[in-house]
Amino acid sequence: MTFMQKIRYFSVVLLYLCANVLLVYNLWNLVVNKRDFLLEQSKLRVERKRVISVKRKKILDRNGEVLAMSLPKTSFWVRPERLLNDPSQKDRLAVILGKSSKHFTSLLEKNRKRHFMYVLRYADQPMAQKITDAYFQDVVPLVEYTRMYPGEKSLAQLIGFTDVDGRGQEGVELAMNDKLVGKNGYQRVVIDRYGHAVETLSASEEKMGHDIILTIDKDLQHHVFAALKQGVLQSKARSGMAIVVDVASNEVLAAANYPSFNPNDSSDRHSYLKNRVFTDIQEPGSTFKPIAMGFILDHSRVGLKDMWDTAPGIIHVNGNQIEDVHNYGVLSTEEVMVKSSNIGMAKMIWQTKNDFQVWIDKKLGVKQKVGLGFPGESAGQLSVVREGDLFSLATLSFGYGVSFSTARLAQYYVAIANGGLLKPLTLYRAKSSKDRWVQIFTPETAQAIKKMMHRSVSIRGTGSLSTKWGGAVAGKTGTAYMHIPGKGYDKNRYMASFAGFSPVDKPKYVVVVVIEDPDKKRHFGGQVAAPVFSNIMFNAMYLTKGLQNSVG
Repeated sequence: MTFMQKIRYFSVVLLYLCANVLLVYNLWNLVVNKRDFLLEQSKLRVERKRVISVKRKKILDRNGEVLAMSLPKTSFWVRPERLLNDPSQKDRLAVILGKSSKHFTSLLEKNRKRHFMYVLRYADQPMAQKITDAYFQDVVPLVEYTRMYPGEKSLAQLIGFTDVDGRGQEGVELAMNDKLVGKNGYQRVVIDRYGHAVETLSASEEKMGHDIILTIDKDLQHHVFAALKQGVLQSKARSGMAIVVDVASNEVLAAANYPSFNPNDSSDRHSYLKNRVFTDIQEPGSTFKPIAMGFILDHSRVGLKDMWDTAPGIIHVNGNQIEDVHNYGVLSTEEVMVKSSNIGMAKMIWQTKNDFQVWIDKKLGVKQKVGLGFPGESAGQLSVVREGDLFSLATLSFGYGVSFSTARLAQYYVAIANGGLLKPLTLYRAKSSKDRWVQIFTPETAQAIKKMMHRSVSIRGTGSLSTKWGGAVAGKTGTAYMHIPGKGYDKNRYMASFAGFSPVDKPKYVVVVVIEDPDKKRHFGGQVAAPVFSNIMFNAMYLTKGLQNSVG
C-alpha cells in the first residue's frame, strides 16, 4: 500500500470515527440534556387533557317548576392544519356550514397552529345530523349543554343567562354559578393522528352541582309581568318594576321588570338586563310617609286626633317652598296620611324629639344592602340634614333626600304588616335567621299606620284604584320628581308608585309597583301604579295555583 493510499484509508477511518463520536454525542445529548424537552414535545403531540363538563343544574321555583335547565347540543371541532391539508374535506364542510371556501380557509389559516378549534357550537338537530352523515374524518363531535329558559321575558332579569361557555352572566345564574356548575372532571388521553382518543392515562371525576330552589312562584311572576306591561303601555311610561313579598315568611314571590328581553335569544341581550327591583335606587316620594309617620308617633307627642292647618296649600321654609296638590285646610293626623299632605307631614316631623336622619340610617339600615345575594344589589343613600335645616328635614319626611331600592321599600311595608318587626327578605329557599330582626315601630304604632293606609285607599284617599280587585287594601301612593344626575329634579318627569298589602287585618302579601316616567298628563301614583297593584293582588289572591288563599 502506497503512502497516498494509506493517507486516504486513515482519512476515511478518521472521518468514520468522528461521525460515530458525533452521533454518540448527539444521542447522549438528546437522552440526557434534552430528555425533558423531548418528552414534553412528544406529549404535546400525542397527549391531550380533555375536560369532562358537568351538566349545569336546574333553577326551580317554590313549587318545583323549572325556571332554567340545560339541554344537550352537539358542537363540532377540528385541528385546523389537518383540515387545510385536505382541501376536498375542507370545502365540503364549508358548504354545509354555509360559509364561502375563501372565508373558511382564511379562518383555518389564522388558527393553523392550534390543536383545537370549534367550527360550530350548539348545532341544532338537523345540522348536527347533516354533518354526522357526511362522514368527515377530521371533524370531531362534542356533546355540550346549552341553557333554556321556559319563562322567557317574564323571568329574564331575575334568572339571568349564561355565556356561550355556560358561565352565569346575570341574575341568579351569576349569583349561584358555582353551586349550579359543581366541578368539571378531566381525562389525560393519548390520541391518534385523527385526534381520536386511543388510551386514557389518568382521569379525575367530575363533581355535580345542585339545583337552586327560589322562593319565586312562576305563575305569579308571569301575572306580575303581564300586569306591569299593561300598566307601562297604558301610561305611556318608559319602564316599570314590581315586587310581591309573602308577609308571613318574608319570601320574595315575584320581582318583575318591563321592558325585558328574551334570554333564549343571545341577539336580544342588549339592554334591560338588570333586575331593577334590586339594583336601582330612587327616592320613594310619598310611599315613605307611612314609615315617617311611624317615627313621628313613636318619637313625639303627636296624637292621631291632633289637627294641622295646611292652608293655603303652600308654605315657605328657609327660602324654599313646600306645597300640596290641593289646599286641604285643617286636617287631623290621620287625614294628613289619607290626603298625602306634604305640609302636614312637615309640621309633624318638626315636633319630633329624636334625630329622624339617625333613625333612618341606624334603625332602618337604609345605607346597607337588602342582603338577598342578588348581583348588583345596591345600598341606599341618605342626604345629610344639618341642624336647623327645617326644609330638608321636612322633605325627608315625604321621601326626598333618601333613596333605596324597590325591594327595600317592600321590606319596610312588610314590617308595618308584621306589627313593626323588620325582617330580612329571602329569595332562596332556606331558613331565615332571627339575628337581623329589628323592631322599628311599636305594635300599636304599626296598627295605627295600617288603619291610616286603609283609609288612604278609600274614596276620599289618593289610592282608591288599588281596590278595584275587590279586596281590602292598606296602601300608599307616591309621586316623585325624577332626579337627573348632574341636572337635579326634572319637574316634568315623574316616578309614580303604589305600595301596600292585603288583607288589612291579617296581611298575606305586600306588593310594590313603580312606574318610571309616565305621560305627564296622567302621572300620579294613584292613577298609573295603583291599578297595576290591584291587578297583581287579584292574581296573587285568586289565580295563582301555587298559592292557596282566602280573602279575610
